Amino acid sequence: MLLWMYTDRLAAGDDGWWRASTRRTADMLSDGFWWVDDTGPDRSVWLLIDTTAVLVHGLARSHGAHPAEVTGADLVTWATPRIAGMLQLAEDLFLRPPVDPDGMWAWHRAFGQEWRATVQQVAYLLVAAGHELLPAADPVSVLWRDLTEGDDPGRRYPAVAGPAIVHGLTEMVRHFGYPARH
Repeated sequence: MLLWMYTDRLAAGDDGWWRASTRRTADMLSDGFWWVDDTGPDRSVWLLIDTTAVLVHGLARSHGAHPAEVTGADLVTWATPRIAGMLQLAEDLFLRPPVDPDGMWAWHRAFGQEWRATVQQVAYLLVAAGHELLPAADPVSVLWRDLTEGDDPGRRYPAVAGPAIVHGLTEMVRHFGYPARH
């Protein structure tokens, strides 16, 4: 399916800020790809699109700006410090010798705290943008639940461990982190 068809479907009939955010997302991502495989098991592109749309929307609305004003650099600037702690913890885990079980539990707790803090920061953006995340049924809140509820077997990202939004932020930083895509 074409990228723009996917983002129109993501807008779910909204004709306001959310639709503008999904269209801005398609415009920003179109230099990397224009086709979205909606039949295969690999949903990393979906995750990139969905996370980008949520963050474009949250940044624009919470700052009183139009989504067209949000750039890839804005996304990277917001997301990088929020995922940096998790990336550092992951690097520490893989680069040091095996630790005792107590050390592993301490690492796991620290990683979980970073993870929850990142999810909460995105939630703050969306609440500042005017959304009631639970139990609202607007398309942004529905997508938010799909990206954050790891224990729901009916979610969009069943193969992703934990909140998919964290992985989506990492994909987004990787995608927009190249100077040509700012």
